[in-house]
Amino acid sequence: MSAFEEFGMMPELIQAMEEMEWYLPKPVQQESIPLILGGGDVMCAAETGSGKTGAFCLPIIQTVWEVLNSKINPDKKKMALSYCKLNRDDCESQFRTSEDGHQCQSRHQSWWAGGRANYGVPPGGQYFYEATMMDDGLSRVGWSSIEASRELGTDRMGFGYGGTAKKSFAKQFDDYGVKFGKGDVVGCLLDRKANTISYMVNGKNLGPAFDPIPSALKEEAIYPAVCMKNAHIMLNFGQKPWKYPPPQGFKSMASLKEDLAHQERLYEHFVRVKEQMEGQGHHATALIIEPTLELAQQVGDEIMKFVKYIEQPQLKYSLLVGKRDFGAMMRELEGGVDILVGTPGKLMGMLESNKLNLSRIRFFVLDEADRLSQDNLDVILKFYNTIMREQRERVQVCMFSATLHSPELTNLYKQICPKAQWVDLKGKDYVPDTVHHGVIYVNPNDPEQKQASQADYTDDLIHKSDNLLQNRDLKDSLATKRVKPEMVAKLIDAYQMSQCLIFCRTRLDCDNMKDYLDKRGGGRKFNGKVEKGKENPYSNVCLHSGYRPFERAENLQMFKDGDVRLLICTDVAARGIDIKELPYVINVTLPDKEEDYIHRVGRVGRADRMGLAVSIVSTVKEKVWYHQCPSRGEGCFNTNLVTQGGCSIWYDEPSLVKKIEERIQEKISEMGKDFRHPVHKNLQPGETVVYGKTKAEAGQGMSDHIKSILTDVDELLVVEKESQDTYLSMSTIVGGIMALYGKAGAGAGRGAGRGAGRGAAIQPTGPVAEAPPQAPAAPGMPKGLQGITKPPGKAGRGRARGFL
Repeated sequence: MSAFEEFGMMPELIQAMEEMEWYLPKPVQQESIPLILGGGDVMCAAETGSGKTGAFCLPIIQTVWEVLNSKINPDKKKMALSYCKLNRDDCESQFRTSEDGHQCQSRHQSWWAGGRANYGVPPGGQYFYEATMMDDGLSRVGWSSIEASRELGTDRMGFGYGGTAKKSFAKQFDDYGVKFGKGDVVGCLLDRKANTISYMVNGKNLGPAFDPIPSALKEEAIYPAVCMKNAHIMLNFGQKPWKYPPPQGFKSMASLKEDLAHQERLYEHFVRVKEQMEGQGHHATALIIEPTLELAQQVGDEIMKFVKYIEQPQLKYSLLVGKRDFGAMMRELEGGVDILVGTPGKLMGMLESNKLNLSRIRFFVLDEADRLSQDNLDVILKFYNTIMREQRERVQVCMFSATLHSPELTNLYKQICPKAQWVDLKGKDYVPDTVHHGVIYVNPNDPEQKQASQADYTDDLIHKSDNLLQNRDLKDSLATKRVKPEMVAKLIDAYQMSQCLIFCRTRLDCDNMKDYLDKRGGGRKFNGKVEKGKENPYSNVCLHSGYRPFERAENLQMFKDGDVRLLICTDVAARGIDIKELPYVINVTLPDKEEDYIHRVGRVGRADRMGLAVSIVSTVKEKVWYHQCPSRGEGCFNTNLVTQGGCSIWYDEPSLVKKIEERIQEKISEMGKDFRHPVHKNLQPGETVVYGKTKAEAGQGMSDHIKSILTDVDELLVVEKESQDTYLSMSTIVGGIMALYGKAGAGAGRGAGRGAGRGAAIQPTGPVAEAPPQAPAAPGMPKGLQGITKPPGKAGRGRARGFL
């Protein structure tokens, strides 16, 4: 039995999880899944790689399936017990209904929004309902078949009467009755015996408006229907007393629930709807936004695994990202989807071009919410406002992140989910125990590092026009740029890194680092798979936004497959790269946000495997590009500082180290010239650390140490056993003597004797008091115990007080 069954998970989901060897929920899943299934907004913080994707995907898949299943496989008994009301599943996106289904509203100034009731009148019936105008907006009320347009009266299956004193049918608007507006009550009469539709205004019968009803609708159920433009209407289907009762013989729509024959017709209608939904498009119920293409792809892959065994109905998801063919995405949307996963840019583009319908969204999920709130706050708010504007039902907001405490995220959740329940499994920001992180300081004035500053390295050209001889700071900055790549190579050599993630600050820095490592490896770039994969110790690929989407996906896969040793990337890859056995991370330049440091080093140390994250930090300030120009750096060579109207800043890494240490509340260890982390100096004899392996897998050295002291341990065990045996033997003897002495002594009583007999474990609890005068030895008492006496007073039951 899977522990996930306790959450009420579907058997199909449990089957998929067991296939993935998910038998026990992770802590983040244990806390989050019940809250999401419960319907509340949730904000969750947990470590990267802790199971966050499953924590939101599993309950969302379950709920989306239940919603879809309830629409296309309705329960006849529940239908029979329901009452007549507006149908939330049969209305326009701008058509809002109240919780009880008896009020409707639309505030769009230009578009008509319409809807229908959930019950229709079968042939032969006479039924009536009232519509009260709550304001002066435009509205039409009447009747229609289930297949009719929701813009009432614009086809041959709908019949409307509007406040402008016009009746409408098949887009033909003719004079009828009187005008009506705010406060007026319109009665709608459907006589399927006489085959007519009539109206009343404030109790006055206006006579037949449609006579006869077309024969094409003779066998169809006909439903109460309304449409409006910037209006508010209250409907009475008979659940309240009439303001103006109908003519004799007409029944209320509320009485239809007793018509069992009609219930069968209604069920047949739902079957037709099911066939339509399976053959035509329907809009998504869940929207999951990811900050990067790679993360969106990973979440999509997980969803595919989870829904593998779900059928009748099957769940469909669509991945909306830049790498995919636009035509393929549109075909998926037109064919109907249940879950959307995408990146902000692509989703916004499709929304603005009216290619994306969010009117049915019930789940709004932000994964890596802290990053989304930093880079795409306006986009996220636009999505949320669009969803809320088009949505009639409550939208459930879920935010998942490695941290919930950034100022940007605080601003976001106050706007869209201020009452969310928090699941903070991380608390303050910290680096996991499985990650050894340290810094190597680069000083261009250090004699040992000056030689490295002459390395053949193509820098970022920010000093191309500078007079280095007259400005020491500029000279040191250039030297720093040339020393750091050499340090990266030495680190790779020192640890013989088979797989390492190298973070650079900009795309240009990534490209320059790649060129340097290619030269260092003999000029051989990666040219595809070869025997045994890795071509040289510095084989590498790049991952940043300058590459096309398919190139980024290919490069990431090459790194995951082990075809190259090094992946050089910007922070575009800091979120969501999930390689459980990744052993090393190198920060060529520290990020300017403390949380990005936590995310970077969090790429290692996953799944209880040890990892090493090294930051190469300059002791001097470095001049770097900081493009504010419209081209964002393309063709820009304005090396002036931003304060002077240029595109550069001075980067102060030592101050960033201090900010990071304040954030994580611990000192980052300084690594020595041999590149060893201080933790290596504190290992026990025989203990080793193997990065990329768990402590158990790397503990062979510790096992050897244990073997070397095994003889001593065995001897200690023998001594311990002898000591315990002696103690137990003495306790038995003392207990027997006390029992005997209890019988012989004056006033001991049987209770004291029994108490002493149980006193095998009696031990002194304090200093020994001066012994009273000795009593005569009891017969047979060993000589060594003749000084023990029983004090005056009663001995408590079960305990012989005063004895040692």
